[in-house]
Amino acid sequence: LNLADLYFEKADFDNAVTCLNKAIARDNENTSLLIKLSLVLQKQGRLEEAKSILTDSSVSTNTTTSISTALANILRDIGDFEDSIEILHKLGPEDPGYATKHANLGLVYQHQGELIKAERFFRKALEKNPDDIPLHINLAHTLLSGAKYKEGWKELQWRLGQPKTLEILTDLPGEQWKGSDLTGKSVLAVCEQGPGDWFQFVRFLPLLIEKAAEVVLSVPPSLRQIFDECSAGWKVV
Repeated sequence: LNLADLYFEKADFDNAVTCLNKAIARDNENTSLLIKLSLVLQKQGRLEEAKSILTDSSVSTNTTTSISTALANILRDIGDFEDSIEILHKLGPEDPGYATKHANLGLVYQHQGELIKAERFFRKALEKNPDDIPLHINLAHTLLSGAKYKEGWKELQWRLGQPKTLEILTDLPGEQWKGSDLTGKSVLAVCEQGPGDWFQFVRFLPLLIEKAAEVVLSVPPSLRQIFDECSAGWKVV
């Protein structure tokens, strides 16, 4: 189980599944192990397999809040929004997982495109957990999807408190740009999240080039050739 947790943290889901199956072979009635396995399978996109584990008769007859929540999240990813919502709405204040109920409902409605409902439930969840970074990020995505840009970008600043993001930013030279005059200065733009963000936002770099003495992009090796070839005055490292 500990090995599975370590592999999960590294996003090595194949080895996590192997370890969990070995643990389950020795303790096949341990619902915590089954929930963990369903979660790993969900991360792999093996959604129907994950669902079948939690709807197996031996598990469903001993349904707990944890099982219900895990199943609701899998159904959300499958696209079975109505059943997911129904399961989550059944959780009452007496359930130990009730505090996360609103956050999970927010995600379901966000996936469904019901942005007003998603925003409402994320805000309810934040009333209970005001410093929860993933909640603020989910609210940001909902606001941005609904064209509430000013508030959405403000909420998205919470991502800077994530451990992985902090690790990236701490190792960088200079200071984070917060809108000050860039005359005579160099700007380093980093691949903070995924490649998709680079393709989405690279079109704004010419605006930086107009203001700064130099703009440098730090990109993953797999993207270097692309951004070298499409350079409009920036350097690529």
